[in-house]
Amino acid sequence: MRNLIAGMDEAGRGPVLGPLVIGLVACTKQEIEILKELGVDDSKALSEKKRENLANSIMEIAEIADTLVVSAKEINELMEDHTLNEIEVLMFKKLIRKYSKRISELYLDAADVKAERFGEHFSEFNIPVVVSEHKADSKYIVVAAASIIAKTERDRQMRQLQDKYSKEFPNLPKFGKGYPANAKEFLKEYYLKYWEFPPITRKRWKTAKKIEKENAQNSLEDFI
Repeated sequence: MRNLIAGMDEAGRGPVLGPLVIGLVACTKQEIEILKELGVDDSKALSEKKRENLANSIMEIAEIADTLVVSAKEINELMEDHTLNEIEVLMFKKLIRKYSKRISELYLDAADVKAERFGEHFSEFNIPVVVSEHKADSKYIVVAAASIIAKTERDRQMRQLQDKYSKEFPNLPKFGKGYPANAKEFLKEYYLKYWEFPPITRKRWKTAKKIEKENAQNSLEDFI
């Protein structure tokens, strides 16, 4: 029975380290009102602690609340044949596929300069209403909820990765959430030590390519 209103969003599109996480939340109209009263909002407008608390509430209240984690390794492999926008389409569809028959309305935070084009990829699911917009997480409660659970899960994964790498490589800089500004020094020092990037690296990102290029030139000069 199609009676749920769903929203989808991602977290971690820009970082050079760590996973991309897709979030899906689907609710009845009554559940959406409850989430609204709790203060569900665009995840970027909330503190990390507030997001975590809301994520727990969303998991308890929403009919469906699920995430899909796409590792850096998987992103590297997919980027052999796909753009990042195409990867997001594939992963959004992979997550919604098992729930689509229960959804009457789908709201998407578009990962395409042409928002409507992004929404057209979901026609195969025969959902009666599909709305694809930029900044949908600031317009629709279900998309905001999806952004919160995606961001919370990604933050959790990044804390685990930072703990792991801090123990294994205590002398290397911290990389935080994996954004280029935070991760650049970690990546550079790791690369100079091992002449490769750690497996959590998105190797096609400019930050990684620049480090590789600069140090390939330096290593060549050593032989001149």
